Amino acid sequence: MPTPEKESELIGIIMTTCLNDFKNKNEVPKLEDRLPLGDVAITAGAQEALGDKVCLHLAFAQNATVWGNDIEQTDSIENDLSVKNGNRIVSSWMLDGEGYFVITEHDRSVTTVMRKEEY
Repeated sequence: MPTPEKESELIGIIMTTCLNDFKNKNEVPKLEDRLPLGDVAITAGAQEALGDKVCLHLAFAQNATVWGNDIEQTDSIENDLSVKNGNRIVSSWMLDGEGYFVITEHDRSVTTVMRKEEY
């Protein structure tokens, strides 16, 4: 579990990534354009490293169609298409030197926050 100071820092990184993404797209996604998450699951490794609050902010970013701060442009484009086509979506984040995935299944039944090494 991160200290309260580290938790605030990590949430700040996530929120800054979201704001930059919204600026690049010239809009904040409307509610009807947001990604349904289904149930949100957090692996033991992600929960231990980040805590619940940070993991939930990662899920918020996924809901807002922000694909992370460690994602290739081609993967980001694929995720945008997958929102429309109903395919699986994988976001990639680098936080505090560790890699994380946020994965929403194709049927939108579950979104999982995990450390990349847990994949």
